[in-house]
Amino acid sequence: MSDKDLEPRHLETLDRDLGRFANLEAAAAYVSRPLVAPGIGFVFIILAGLAAAILLGQSGEMLIVDGLQRVRAGQPVQGTPAPPRPARGG
Repeated sequence: MSDKDLEPRHLETLDRDLGRFANLEAAAAYVSRPLVAPGIGFVFIILAGLAAAILLGQSGEMLIVDGLQRVRAGQPVQGTPAPPRPARGG
């Protein structure tokens, strides 16, 4: 390093640049704070849906395919009950 890096002129420039980064970081934190709760809620809904699909014996791919096959343009969407599952084991 050179001795010129410690001159007051260079330190003022460094302080000014670091101040800009600090302001940018504070603004990003202020803007992103309201998005934390909806993001956590969205992750919870996705995980709950996956857990339900696994526990009910459906793969995610089949849920999407079955849902798309039943929807027709201009037609109302109607739900149908799932067929009964055979009993497991003995």
